[in-house]
Amino acid sequence: MIRRIELAMLPVIIITLLSVVQAAGGVWAESAPSPTPVPADPHPPYQAAPMPAATGGEALEEVISALPAVVEPAAVGETPAITLWYSGTPRFGHNGEPIVWVNVQGRVAPLNENVSMTYALNGGGQKPLDIGPMPPERPNGPRRLYGAGDFNVEIAYADLNVGSNTIVIRAFENGSLVDTETVTLTYENGNVWRMPYAAEWSEAGGIEDVAQVIDGNWEIENGALRPVSGHLGYDRLVAIGDISWTEYEFVVPVTIRSLDTEDGFKSPSNGPGVGVIALWQGHFRWDEDEQLVNGWQDLGTLSWFHFSRSANVISSQLQMLGRGGGELASKNMAAAFDTQYMMKLRVEEGVSGCTNHYYRYKVWLAGQTEPSNWDLQSCGQNGEPANGSFLLVAHHAEVEFGTVLVTPLDYRATVTAAGSTGGTATVTPNQADYAFYETAEAEATPDSGYAFVGWSGTVTDADGNVEPFSSTDNPLTFPVMGDTNLTANFAESSFTIDVTIDGGDGVNVVNLDPPGPTYALNQPVTLAAVADSGWRFDHWSGAVTGAVSPMNMLVGGNESVTAHFVREYYVLTTDVVDESGQAVEAGVITPSEPASEDGYTYGDMITLTATAATGWEFVRWEGAASGQDVTTSIQITGDMSVQAVFRLQEMTLSISVVGNGGVLPEPEAPPYYYGDTVTLTALADNNWEFTRWEGDVSSAQQQQPVISLTLRDDASVTAVFTEVAIEEPDEELFLPIIRK
Repeated sequence: MIRRIELAMLPVIIITLLSVVQAAGGVWAESAPSPTPVPADPHPPYQAAPMPAATGGEALEEVISALPAVVEPAAVGETPAITLWYSGTPRFGHNGEPIVWVNVQGRVAPLNENVSMTYALNGGGQKPLDIGPMPPERPNGPRRLYGAGDFNVEIAYADLNVGSNTIVIRAFENGSLVDTETVTLTYENGNVWRMPYAAEWSEAGGIEDVAQVIDGNWEIENGALRPVSGHLGYDRLVAIGDISWTEYEFVVPVTIRSLDTEDGFKSPSNGPGVGVIALWQGHFRWDEDEQLVNGWQDLGTLSWFHFSRSANVISSQLQMLGRGGGELASKNMAAAFDTQYMMKLRVEEGVSGCTNHYYRYKVWLAGQTEPSNWDLQSCGQNGEPANGSFLLVAHHAEVEFGTVLVTPLDYRATVTAAGSTGGTATVTPNQADYAFYETAEAEATPDSGYAFVGWSGTVTDADGNVEPFSSTDNPLTFPVMGDTNLTANFAESSFTIDVTIDGGDGVNVVNLDPPGPTYALNQPVTLAAVADSGWRFDHWSGAVTGAVSPMNMLVGGNESVTAHFVREYYVLTTDVVDESGQAVEAGVITPSEPASEDGYTYGDMITLTATAATGWEFVRWEGAASGQDVTTSIQITGDMSVQAVFRLQEMTLSISVVGNGGVLPEPEAPPYYYGDTVTLTALADNNWEFTRWEGDVSSAQQQQPVISLTLRDDASVTAVFTEVAIEEPDEELFLPIIRK
């Protein structure tokens, strides 16, 4: 289930982690932390400032982890199989060595209690391989091996051969081998991670190009580093930098998407978190039986957003932990989902009053001005590592990390740009030095008769490593990666572009911008093909190809370009309709034939003739034609549509009567149209009778008092009535007879 709850700015429930001290045999024992006083800051004083109100983020949302720390029984017949999370040939040491270990991660599935695993390095003996969840039960686990079936082959750099190494990973069920994966990894020794450094995920071919994954299944998506969906868990870690680093400052954009609130607040996780670790050399062994070591507290600092839950309300704070896991400093700060923050951590030596490293940590909303104050700062703990890399930490959190920038303390770089013979060069902004990764722009300006051909130069990092640099962009916009020296190179130039028109020459044109007539080498030119009415641009050939117009090109010498145009052919659509616009079979439209079998062309004059069907009459033209003459003309200017409007002919029905009587028509009154049927009923007056019909009546109907006429022409009908003769009765006179 997914529940949404509000992130309140409430007093945070601090889950205090017990600090630890190293006991004999390399196993750590727990003890209560002792606070370290914060020394005076040799830099301008900082006052903790409240976090600006987060905008644009959603309320915190509870997300149930997709990796339950339980072993589900395998379906009958399913064979466990090994899946490696990072395919290909892994490389280690090519940038430097961030920690003492290399890691190869993956999962075996489906998992059941009879599955076991081993690994072997370079033909050596097989060693047991732990399978997650491990440790299997709370409160001790699960930790690094969080999901069911997870495994992590962890091998010391010192045990690798320089060059190629082979790791054979085997899975067994009930003691029988069921799957094998062979990993070939490459180790380059002797390299030290450069500083300053930018981990640009969007430019990396894979994570290993710019970082080293320690725990978890990670991916690069939309230019950001994130745990693969469904793989939230305990301490998902990615390392950047060199184990030898002692002082540095780094900044990283962070966007929190969701939290694992189902398991993240349980022991040993003790609340989700997102942040960074500094002075890290690698996990250490808590238990001699561990294949994958779980000790994490031997660090300089873990500085992060830490989340707590009380009464079903999640709240957040900025927290700085030191060696042993004890808290060095904290500050309430509301965090929002889908809102990008900037995290910066400074690791410094030699701060007055501090015998260990000094840490400064700040968080602010991306897009806003970086605050001058640090949110948290503290001395480190006694016994902390003297050196180490730094980690990105996603602890039970779905999070995206943007480009990571790491520099020596207070690092600034210089940028110079100079022109060679034939031109000049400038840099914007024009300043004495630049921050690492700050955007600068170099622009080359050629003298008359010269063309810019490209930049050459070098970039030197803080360790003195020199990299060659070249580009043909002008202006050139670039992030400052070190001391940058650029030279703008120019060459004499004066070239022409010859344009040929294929099809419609004289009416179709190609416009050049700039118009010339001569151009410098590598000068950008835009060619725009303009088609006259009735023509269409089709494609380019010669120095440029394709069907796009306008088209951009760089002048590489005297160039020839052909623009190909083709005629447009148009369709004339004709329809016969009545006065209401409905299609009817009332006649035909006859257009003159096109001159080309492909269709009508622009400007063609077309004659249209409307011919009415029997019983219909032409009324007018509509659409692209107009007028009331049955013959009209139009000029083709594109696809066109013409309608001829017809109506039924009106019929005249004349009714007359001879004698005394009348005729009742149905319908009673005109107008009557061609094809209408009219019923006539002859009604005689008293003492009169209907005799016959005369006129336009069939002989079969002449004697019928009720007839139906279908009008196909004007008609005249007469109803004839005759008088009925009345006979007078004979009269007799009867006289009475009188008898005596």
